Amino acid sequence: MTLIYMLLAAAAVYVLLKKQQAKSLPLFHNPAGSPVVDKNEDPAAWRRFFWERMFDRERVVLPEGFVVPQAEAVSAFAAHPDRDSVSWLGHASFLMRLDGFTLLTDPWLSERASPFKFFGPQRFSPPGISVENLPPVDVLLISHNHYDHLDVETLRKLPRKDRMTVVTPTGNAALLRPLGFKNIVELGWEDAADISSLKITVLPAIHFSARSLWDRNRMLWGGFSIEGQRRKLYFSGDTAHGDVFKTLSSYGPFDIGMIGIGAYAPEALMRAAHATPEQAIEIAKDLKVKTVIGMHWGSVRLTEEPSFEPPERFRKAGQAAGYVPDALWVMNLGENRTI
Repeated sequence: MTLIYMLLAAAAVYVLLKKQQAKSLPLFHNPAGSPVVDKNEDPAAWRRFFWERMFDRERVVLPEGFVVPQAEAVSAFAAHPDRDSVSWLGHASFLMRLDGFTLLTDPWLSERASPFKFFGPQRFSPPGISVENLPPVDVLLISHNHYDHLDVETLRKLPRKDRMTVVTPTGNAALLRPLGFKNIVELGWEDAADISSLKITVLPAIHFSARSLWDRNRMLWGGFSIEGQRRKLYFSGDTAHGDVFKTLSSYGPFDIGMIGIGAYAPEALMRAAHATPEQAIEIAKDLKVKTVIGMHWGSVRLTEEPSFEPPERFRKAGQAAGYVPDALWVMNLGENRTI
């Protein structure tokens, strides 16, 4: 019994220290005029939402051809090293080649988006390329600290950390250094870093950060403008839609925009964190994106919408907004396309 009391006391001290550590960090906020959700407005809805997510065991049936065979996905990315291209690994993870450099975004390639091995959101589809089969990465982009974007299990396994440059919004280096990354560039919103021929700028996003109950918004979140010699790409990270994107139009036009189209239902609860497919198209129009890739769907059930509803709504909304079908990319897991 004494041992139990000692363990409980140690756990309590640990929590108190973590709380104090979090309080010493800066507090970040979304851009002025961003949508907000008052969690006190309908607490029953929040309790119901989290309870249902916790025990969601719905079996998701993957469409035929949705998962490219692993060997095919690996060889497709490697086939044309001299061409700019993009492979979707699932969720917000992309493997890209730009100006001869290999870039990787928000690599969540493990089984769960959770701090726990056996509990938390579990993927229903495999990653497009497993971490063991990734090519050497030159530039790693981490948009924020949520477990489905900053995945310790995947990041710990990445090789050649001493030769890799990590670009991330302010504060996230504290999570990355213990994993062995040596060259980390932290940027505030609209700050830029030059990495050889690439110019990478962190752009505002409407979201939040947290890895525990006591560190909410203590690390910054954002998207990225990735500018090469011939092409410019946009990666949204996680974001809702708001007026801030009109103010960012000068960063466009973008040849390719990777924008989240999933995790939006119920919209009354999600409107300050994620965009609907229709709002994703509005973001693309605001930023003058020529070709839009819908991401943040097809890997894990985080919210209530049917798992394969987002791409259908995305295509419909994009065409209604004037995009031709070839400019609306709904990719399969592991699929590679030349830019």
